[in-house]
Amino acid sequence: MNAKRNADFFQDLYFDLLSQLEPSLKRQRHYAHRLKRKVFLMDWSVIPLCLSLFDWAKYRTSKGALKLHAVLDYENSLPSYAYLSDGKMADINAAKPLSFSSGSVLAVDRGYVDFEWLFNLDSRHH
Repeated sequence: MNAKRNADFFQDLYFDLLSQLEPSLKRQRHYAHRLKRKVFLMDWSVIPLCLSLFDWAKYRTSKGALKLHAVLDYENSLPSYAYLSDGKMADINAAKPLSFSSGSVLAVDRGYVDFEWLFNLDSRHH
C-alpha cells in the first residue's frame, strides 16, 4: 500500500510529527550547554543491498551497498543533512560541499580528516 503513496504524504507526516514532538526533543546536553555553541555530529553508515536485485549498487566483489552520510544536530538529535551515495564514496567527498554556522562545533572521525577542508571550513567565518 505504501508503494502507491506519493512521497509528499511521508514528507507531510514527518513535518507534522516533528512540529508536535520537537519541544520534547530539546534536551539540555551537559557538554553542549557548556560550550554555548551549536554542535553537529557527522558520520556515515553502510546500507547493505542484495546485488542480484540492485546490480547498480556494487560495493565489493560480491556485495551491494549504499552509504548514508548524515549530520545530526546534537541538541535535538535530528538530522540536519543526509546524503545517499554509492557505497564506495569517500566520507570526505560527501562532507566537502557542507558549511556550518559560525562558531559551530563539528565532531567527526578520521574519515573526514582533510586538512585543507578543515582549514577552509574554519576560515569561512573569520
